[in-house]
Amino acid sequence: MILGSVVLLASTLAAAGAGEGTPAVMWVIVPKNVAPRVQSSAVLDAARAAFVPKTRLQLGSPEEGGVELARLDACDPAARYGCWLSVVKSAAPSARYFFALAVQPGAAADSFSLVVLDLERSAARTARIPENTPDRAELVESELFAGALRSPPVQVDSMSRTALEKYFSGLLNGELGAMLAKNRDDQPLGKILVSAGPKNWPIALDGENIAVTSSKAVLIEEVAPGRREIALLLPDGDKVAQVVNVEAGRTSTVGFGLEPGLVQSRENTSLKYGMIFSGVAAFSIGAVVLASGASRAGNIRQSCLLRAGDAECRDAGTVTFGHQAEEIPSLSPDAVNPRGILMAPLAIGMIGAGVLLAGGALWLDDLERRWWWPVVAGLGFTAASYGLGLVLDPR
Repeated sequence: MILGSVVLLASTLAAAGAGEGTPAVMWVIVPKNVAPRVQSSAVLDAARAAFVPKTRLQLGSPEEGGVELARLDACDPAARYGCWLSVVKSAAPSARYFFALAVQPGAAADSFSLVVLDLERSAARTARIPENTPDRAELVESELFAGALRSPPVQVDSMSRTALEKYFSGLLNGELGAMLAKNRDDQPLGKILVSAGPKNWPIALDGENIAVTSSKAVLIEEVAPGRREIALLLPDGDKVAQVVNVEAGRTSTVGFGLEPGLVQSRENTSLKYGMIFSGVAAFSIGAVVLASGASRAGNIRQSCLLRAGDAECRDAGTVTFGHQAEEIPSLSPDAVNPRGILMAPLAIGMIGAGVLLAGGALWLDDLERRWWWPVVAGLGFTAASYGLGLVLDPR
C-alpha cells in the first residue's frame, strides 16, 4: 500500500467554464510509513508554475479531482496501468492525462520518476481488444505499458522550489513536451480583459455567455489562442461584438466602454426616444391649451351684465374647457364659463410633465431600470399643478 494525493489539473475555466483548458490528474506517490521531505501541495505548486505558462494543462486542488485514493492504492501492481485508467476515467471522465509521480525520499535529495498516460489514446488502445479475448487483462496492460510515457528516476532537491520547477520544466523539453505537442496541448492559454460601461450585461465568448460586466474591467482567463469574438448582449436582444486576437500566455484588451459610438448603440433607443417624443408632445399640447386658456380668459369679464343695485360682476372663475364665447354677454357667468376641467392648471402640469419626461430620458444613465422616475415625477407635477388650480379657483 502507498500513500498519495490526487490532483485534478484544472477542469474549469475561471471566467465561466468555457472548457478551454486540458484537465489532467496527478498522483504524487510516497512509500507508506515514510515521512516525505516535501508536501504534495508544494509539488503541485511547482508543477503549476512550470506547466501553466507553457501548456494548456490546468492545475487544481485534490478536492476537484474526485478520485478515491483508496481505489488507486488498491490497484494490483501487475495490472496497475489498466486499473489507473479505469479508476481515473470513472471519477474524472473529462481528464485527458494521468500523471503518476513516484517520490522516493532520500537524505539529501528525493528520487522522482514519472509515468504519464494519455487517457484518451489509452482508452482507444484498450477498446480495440475484444472483451472475450483470453488473457485480456494482460494484453490491456501490455498495450498501456507500450503507450505510456516513462521518465527515468531523477534526483531532485525537493526542498528547493527552484529545483522542483526546473524538474517539471525539464519534462516539457523531453518526451512529455512531444506528447503535448502531438495533442496540441503545448500552447498556453491567453486572457481577455473586457472594459464596458453598463453594469450586469452578459459577456459572450464565441457565442457562449461566460461573464457579466461590472464597474471594473472583467478578466476572462484560460482562453485558447487565436481569433475570438467577444460580444456584449444588449437588453433588446441585439449585441455589440469585437474580434480579438488572443496570444498564448498574454492578455488581450477589449474596450467597449471607451468608444462613444458603441455606448450610444447599447442604449435602449426605443424606450429613450419614445419618452422624448412623449415629453415633447405633452409640452406642445400643454402650450396650446395654455395659450387657448389665456385667450378665453379675456372674454370672461365681458360675460357680466350688471343688474340694478349690483356693485360688481360675480367672478366667473378660472377658464374651463366648457367656456362658451357665444354666450357673451350674459347675466349668468356660469353660462359663459361652466364648471369643468380647468385649462390653465392642466396646461401648466402638462408642460412640466413634458419637460421632466424628455429631460429624464436624456439625462438618466440607466434608463432601462429607472425609466419610471421621470414618469412618476411628471404625473406628480401635473397632479400638484391641477390641485393648486382647484384650490385657487375663486368659485
